[in-house]
Amino acid sequence: MRSRQKLLEPVIGDQSVSKVLRRRSKRKPKTDDLLTGEVREYKGGDVLKPLLKGPVLDPFRHGDYLHVSDLIYTCPRKIVIAKRFNRPIKSQALFDSQGITFAIGNALHDYIRNKIRDTQPEYIYGTWKCPCDRTSFLGTRSQAIEQGNCNHCNKDMYIYNELQVVNEDLGITGSLDLSLLIDSALLITEIKSMSKRLWDELIRPVPEHLVQVLLYWYFAREHGYALHDKVSIIYAVKEWMFGNPYKEFVFKPSVMMHRLEEYLEDAALLREALDNKDAKLPPRIICPRRDAPAAKKCEQVSVCFGVEE
Repeated sequence: MRSRQKLLEPVIGDQSVSKVLRRRSKRKPKTDDLLTGEVREYKGGDVLKPLLKGPVLDPFRHGDYLHVSDLIYTCPRKIVIAKRFNRPIKSQALFDSQGITFAIGNALHDYIRNKIRDTQPEYIYGTWKCPCDRTSFLGTRSQAIEQGNCNHCNKDMYIYNELQVVNEDLGITGSLDLSLLIDSALLITEIKSMSKRLWDELIRPVPEHLVQVLLYWYFAREHGYALHDKVSIIYAVKEWMFGNPYKEFVFKPSVMMHRLEEYLEDAALLREALDNKDAKLPPRIICPRRDAPAAKKCEQVSVCFGVEE
């Protein structure tokens, strides 16, 4: 006599359902094939760690315009060589420690912007879009709310897109982290984040961050925006702490414009070299020798030191 379990088990032809399912499991599973209720023994070790091995590639931003951050952090000679000799700039390899750090920083940027969006909607200025990306509005969050919902997705325009500034003469573009509309003029704010150890020691803005917000203010003024005579850089802590997790530095760009001179000169030389193939390459500043640490990591080193000046 068949056991009670066998008697209760459905039969397909002369085969039990469990046998049919076991045979099917050897095929590439489909969605329906996984709905078996079967529990299998997992014989592996770690599940996700093996899948997370290796870096994530962060590609260089190519396009008609150079971003402000690339003007600050990327060798202009390298950029010109890559375009003139049709040599790609290799992607930066982001290993998990660095990638997670960047992700935390991006999350902090979003948190601060979203908090201002939700608590001070009359001040935050930029381009607002709906989830389906078919409807947009340039203005404050309060003004975007007054426009009503999108006709296509029936959703509010709550997605913040940073204000873009472009300098056509230099071929430079930038995205302002946060623009506040106060008394009919924009106040530009740059959002940064860092570890608590560095944050505790911070008594003045990081020089590169200072240059970045100065360039944004300069390009926004050249673009024709009405601006306040001050800018701000706010630093948020990436870790939990007691008390206020922010430090903010507010200053007048007009008294610091001399800091931009070398960057604007580099931008002008870069634009000339990109537009005119007969123009001289930008000077070699970062790498004095072929065996310099930065040169050893640069994919353009052979051309950089091989071309006649």
